[in-house]
Amino acid sequence: MVRLTSRHDTTIVLVGDTKVGKSALLAKFRSGKFDSSYSKTNLESVTTSSIVQGQRVKFTIYDTSGKY
Repeated sequence: MVRLTSRHDTTIVLVGDTKVGKSALLAKFRSGKFDSSYSKTNLESVTTSSIVQGQRVKFTIYDTSGKY
């Protein structure tokens, strides 16, 4: 049995130039599949949680457009 002592929130922001694969990286993380097709992104976020060293960690990942 895993004992959860506390919960931590972590925010990850994917930044980089346009068309470098930020959304593909997020899709790989989400579904385990790599998508090589390109689709324009404005701002997308995914929230998930996992147990890391006995503590629940909530991850919020933001995918940015790359044009800012």
